[in-house]
Amino acid sequence: MLYTNKELENNFPLAERMKLEKLKAQNSPVYWINEYISASVTGAADVQSLVSYSKSITEQLESVYEDIEPFLKRTNDIRELADYIKSLEDQVEDLYREKEEAVLSFEGVNSISDLVNLAKGMEEQLKSLYKEKEISE
Repeated sequence: MLYTNKELENNFPLAERMKLEKLKAQNSPVYWINEYISASVTGAADVQSLVSYSKSITEQLESVYEDIEPFLKRTNDIRELADYIKSLEDQVEDLYREKEEAVLSFEGVNSISDLVNLAKGMEEQLKSLYKEKEISE
């Protein structure tokens, strides 16, 4: 049965439709993966934002490393060079700390390889759930 927009608005208020959509979404493994990421990683709300967050940290690290060489070529002052290197060390430490906090924010994850294994396990569970769904239909 098809409804016009006016019929939908009159008979099914938006708040009620949003509740139904959320309930339907909760049947999806992707919903729960995103909820887990959102609760575990500061700065990431779902898989896409987690990937973006990781890329951003990696790009920042690469940028720091690219900045070093030109600076070394243009300065002769040892104090200026030491201050610059200390600044870079602080930036790199902050970025690695941020990356490590993101990785360790997952329960039971102690390293990048653990995180990769966790992601692969979730992927296998998702594939299994989809297969079960196909069989039941």
